[in-house]
Amino acid sequence: MSSCNDEDAEVTAITHINQLPNEILAHAFSESDYEKDNFSALLSLACVCKHWRNILWSSPRFWTSQTCSIPVKLKNSGPHSSLLRQLCSHFERWYGRAGDVPRDLSLSLEKTCRRTPILYTYFAGGTRWRNLTFTFNEPNWPWLEGLICNSHKPYWPDLATLKIIAPSSTLTPRCLELPLAYTAPNLKHLKIRIFEIGFETSITSIFSASPNPCANLTTFDFEGALSAGRHAESRSLSLCMHLLLTAPRLEIFRMLDGQGLSDDVAMPEQYARSVPFKHEALRELTLHRNKHTTTFLRSIGLPRLEMLDLADYSTEYDWWAAGEELRLPSLTNALELLVFNSRRAAMGIGASFALKRLILKSILLGAEDRYGTVMVVREMVEELTLDCSPCAWHEPSEFFARLDKWAASSTNNANKGTGEAEKEGEQAGPMALFPNINIFTAVTNRKSRLSFTVAREDQVTYATFRVSPLAWWRDCQLALDEAEAQYPDSDDPEEYYNEWDEDFDGDQDDGGG
Repeated sequence: MSSCNDEDAEVTAITHINQLPNEILAHAFSESDYEKDNFSALLSLACVCKHWRNILWSSPRFWTSQTCSIPVKLKNSGPHSSLLRQLCSHFERWYGRAGDVPRDLSLSLEKTCRRTPILYTYFAGGTRWRNLTFTFNEPNWPWLEGLICNSHKPYWPDLATLKIIAPSSTLTPRCLELPLAYTAPNLKHLKIRIFEIGFETSITSIFSASPNPCANLTTFDFEGALSAGRHAESRSLSLCMHLLLTAPRLEIFRMLDGQGLSDDVAMPEQYARSVPFKHEALRELTLHRNKHTTTFLRSIGLPRLEMLDLADYSTEYDWWAAGEELRLPSLTNALELLVFNSRRAAMGIGASFALKRLILKSILLGAEDRYGTVMVVREMVEELTLDCSPCAWHEPSEFFARLDKWAASSTNNANKGTGEAEKEGEQAGPMALFPNINIFTAVTNRKSRLSFTVAREDQVTYATFRVSPLAWWRDCQLALDEAEAQYPDSDDPEEYYNEWDEDFDGDQDDGGG
């Protein structure tokens, strides 16, 4: 057995954590939850000893981000006017330790006056902002407009993400016009959440002060209701088409524009000539399902689309709205045209199209529409989420029985063949139903978010699902019956389902049935 010389084997013994190199200690601190409770954990680390404080104070990575909530009204004069100067001083001290590293800030304002010159000067003072989030608990568009329009030069050249969160604010004509293409020319991600778009107002009015504000956007995320009135649906459809036409680099598009389900809508005339419109960059699309959604899906080709999520804008379950959903145009037809146009567009650029994730967790479909939708994507989909809530219009077990019937039919057809497929090793029968599926989720209760999930990692349950979706569904129902027997006296349905969900997940990894 070979031996090593003493000098070769000499290792300096570490008897105290502070003997570690500063770089290693700084890395260890960065792996901790130092951002917890608005960075109070970071300050606790700095209080342990002078050595730790010096390491943290001299490491820019710990001082690039800040979350700040102001619970009182910001005023330019009066007894509380000093708060503005104190706030700017706090930012300067905190971010001053970050050096020249781009910075993140999430600022939540309870109230503020229409203009705050001191704060405007700080934001435009050369700080390299990377991500900015502004949250308003009360409507105050003039303050935000004054901030972004405060300078005659692009003073946020490094800004990549801008989030405007104003859940109680209504967007009215000319209330907010931002020269984002000029102020933040490299903006990549834009998120806007408001209460409502006012009557005869378009979200595009926000960008009217810029010639081409969406040219560099890769993410656009909007959430807000459309006020009732004429052309509400066409306004939403116009925005969707406008974004695709003016944002060639857009990869993630999320548009939850809550509106009624009453009137049908046609493609606006100015965009009808471009149908089907091809967008080569979009990978993820999230839409609130209504009548304009199907019109939009039928009119586009997205060769690189990997995820489609038809979400429910409303956070509360409404049985009347659920019934109205069944009156919407066929999703199957819209999805067929989307897949057809996308495959055709993919061939044109030498690519292949595959919709890998289809999420319909809060979308109620009729029996034919649900089955047809699944059949459209079954060969390519890797993750599939369906609303299988039982109701008067359909019974989920009938849907799974129909899938079994298709699998049995495909098996019989394969057995009647010449056998060449088997020689070539091709899948046939039940295994061909979802050849690429990794995760399947069936939502069984919208209100409580109760669902069953089967994943490839859970080999036994996964094998059951691949061979017979109906058998898997029946196993899930047996598990649910056992859980209901375990919690027979629960008065709060929400509490009951949450308790059962935790119990079920604890017993079965991956949520298998």
